[in-house]
Formats: sequence, structure tokens, C-alpha cells
Amino acid sequence: MDNSKYLYSSIFLIGLFLLFIPQICSADIAVGFLSYNPPLLVIVIFMGVWIIEALTIKDKLVGTPQKALFTGLIINLFTALLGFLIALSVKNSVIEDVLSYGFIPSILIFLFVSIIIETMILYFYYRQEKWPKIIATGFLMNAKSYLFLLIFLILDAMVIGAFLVLIIVPYFFLKTFELLSAGKEISKSNRTKAIILITILSLIVCGFVFKGVMKGMEKSSFEKRGRAEEARIMADMNQIRSSAEVIYDNEGSYVSFTCTYNDTMNTICNDVEKQAGMKPTIYTTFDKYCSHIKLLRGERWFCIDSRGNNYVTNVNPSTLGYCDGKTFICPPRAE
Repeated sequence: MDNSKYLYSSIFLIGLFLLFIPQICSADIAVGFLSYNPPLLVIVIFMGVWIIEALTIKDKLVGTPQKALFTGLIINLFTALLGFLIALSVKNSVIEDVLSYGFIPSILIFLFVSIIIETMILYFYYRQEKWPKIIATGFLMNAKSYLFLLIFLILDAMVIGAFLVLIIVPYFFLKTFELLSAGKEISKSNRTKAIILITILSLIVCGFVFKGVMKGMEKSSFEKRGRAEEARIMADMNQIRSSAEVIYDNEGSYVSFTCTYNDTMNTICNDVEKQAGMKPTIYTTFDKYCSHIKLLRGERWFCIDSRGNNYVTNVNPSTLGYCDGKTFICPPRAE
């Protein structure tokens, strides 16, 4: 396949990437393997893109393989910084929000700006080359990189990211060694040592990635369980709020409003304790009450009071001036 056909095919596949990846990422399917740890996902992608672009530079421009490898590193450091700044500007996580239809313009802008940046860096290191060749090389590098990214994300979404890591990491070290050693006399014994070193490095990096992903999976599993348990805690607290109003209507005050008031209150408070590890704190006076419980994830509490408040807050309700037994009001709602 000649270069023009390759470019046209890459452009077509990039278009499909922009069209269908948002649907894949928003579908109700299992999260990809590396998606459990976005920083490691970025590192593995960086390794793949770096070696792809370095090999493209070596094939298309005149210069040493070592220079191509170094230039590929500089280019990808700049484009990685650009991507990081764009992610900061939109203030959304890469996995959940950037790959949605609303962010297609950002992706296109990133593609356009990255081509310009990479072309300028190529010109800086390969000034002897003509502009048309440098521009074509820059576009080809991006086409290959986006094609790699497309295939990578789709396969990772299909939960075979572990196999991708086992392919990309050794390939990266192998090709890096080939580029660094190109044109040099290397004995058979040294080549054997290099292969052993590549194997060890690959095992270390793959082990590091797998360990990080496993921790991400555990955290994700905990958060999913936490969300379900917190939803139940909030439902229980709202039942407590309803019970408080029933008690007030029957007795004309909140004084007897406690977890031991009746079997219903006792059952609800026990369920809160089962989910949260403790029973809700309840403070009452004649015409006021407040109650709160710490939620499972982070510094967050669910608070209810006689003013009708019932929401999540980031301020400890036991803080002086809120629900502390002397005052009976929930802190401000969490933003």
C-alpha cells in the first residue's frame, strides 16, 4: 500500500474513531483494563506513540536512528503537555467525559495543533529537509498515532488491555534498542545480554502496570459498593426525617425522637449502622431536631433537620454552630 492510500485509510479510520468511540465509552459495558488507572493508560499509550513516530521519522527523513528516537521523545513530550493542558481546561476526566460528542472539537483542535507543533520540531532537527517532506512526515506520524490510539482504545474497551500491555511494552524496548544500537558493532554476547535486559525491563514495567491496574480495580469496586450503600443510607435518613415529623405531629415536640423510640426507628437506625458502621447522631429539643451520619466516601456527611434540610455536606455537622446539640441546623450543602 503506497503512502497516499495509507493516509486516506488513516483519515477514514480517525473519522470513525471520532464518531463511534463516544458511543463505546458511554455504553453500559465493562470498563477497559487500563481504564481503571488513567495515568498508566497514558504511559502505555505514550510508549506506543513514541516508538511509532520515531520509526516513522527514521524511515522518512535523513538522519541517524538515534536522532529519530530522540526527536520522537521531544515531540511526544510537547504533545503530551498540550493534551494535559487541554484536559485541565475542560476540567473533566479523560475516560468519562473527554471522549464524548461534546469534546470532538477539542480533539480536532488537539489534532491540528499537534501536527503544527510536531512539524515545527521536525524542522528544528531536520532543517536540511524540504518543507513539503517535513509536513508530510508530520501528518503521517499523526495519522499512524491516531490509528494506533483508535485500535488501542477499542481493544482496551473490549477488556483485552492486558494483552496489549504484553505486546506494546516489549516491542517498545526492543525497537528502542534497535534504534540506539543501529550502526554499531555489537557482539553476540552483548546482544544476548541486551535481550535479557529487555526481558527484565519488560517484566518490571508490565508488573508495575498490572499492579497499578489491580489497585484501580479495587478502588473502583469499593466506590461502586460505596455508592450503593450510601444511597441506602440516604434513603434510611429520609425515613428517619419522616418519622420525626410523625412524632412531632403525635406528641407536639421532638424531645422523644431517638433511635429507640419504637421498633420502626430501631430498625432504620440498625440498617444505617449496618451500612455506615455507626448509628446516626440525633439531637433534639422541644421544637427542633437535627441528625447526621458520615458517608463512606471522603469527608462527606448526610444531614437532616427540622427545617426540612436533607442533603450531603462537606462540613462536619458536629461543628460548633451546626448540629452540635446546642444548635440544630445542617451545614451548607456540598457543591
